[in-house]
Parts: sequence; structure tokens; C-alpha cells
Amino acid sequence: MYTLVKKRPHEIIVTEGTLDPYVYFVKRGTLNVVRTSGRKVEVLTELGVGDFIAEMAHLGKNKVHSASVMATSEVELIQIEADKIYEVLAANPVWLKAMLNNLVKKIEAANAKTGLT
Repeated sequence: MYTLVKKRPHEIIVTEGTLDPYVYFVKRGTLNVVRTSGRKVEVLTELGVGDFIAEMAHLGKNKVHSASVMATSEVELIQIEADKIYEVLAANPVWLKAMLNNLVKKIEAANAKTGLT
């Protein structure tokens, strides 16, 4: 259902416009969320310990990654099979709480951009 994976700096975790079968929980390290347009790369935000990656593509209706995620340091990720995410979260309440906090942060950031704070 889940495994520990390690990535080195500059390794891509997920690629914008695709969908892989995993959701990730950041156990150690930092990553950048980036969006590309031609040769231009825009860093949208930085992720770190306690953040989730790829959950929106699997839980939302879009079903593709809206941005790429790249390691900026040595990282350790809990790689969770997306089709087992509810089972894994039910068995790991700390991860469930982290995901809820993560989703709230994303909603607050979106609201701040639109002036809804």
C-alpha cells in the first residue's frame, strides 16, 4: 500500500499534465512545485516535511497533475498507492491530519490570490 522512496536533488516526482498511480507524503527534504511554459519555468511554491504531493489529481476531478514537482534536496517520500489512499489514511490518523492541514493551506493560498481571505 505504501513504501519509502528516496530522491536526489533535481529529480522529478510528478510531471505536469500526466497522472501516475501514487500520492506522496514528504517525510524529509524540500521540493519545488513548478509550471512550465515553453522554456520558462515558474516556481509556484516550495514543499517540505508534512506536505502531500499529487493528492489533488487523485482526489479532485481534474485527474492530471496541474504542475510538476522536483526535489531541491535529498528527499524521503512515503509513496502511497492512490487507489488505496483512503485505507492508508484511515490506518494512519497522523497522515490524515497532515493531509487535511495540507488541503486547508492550499485553499487558503487560493483564497488569498483571489482576495477571498
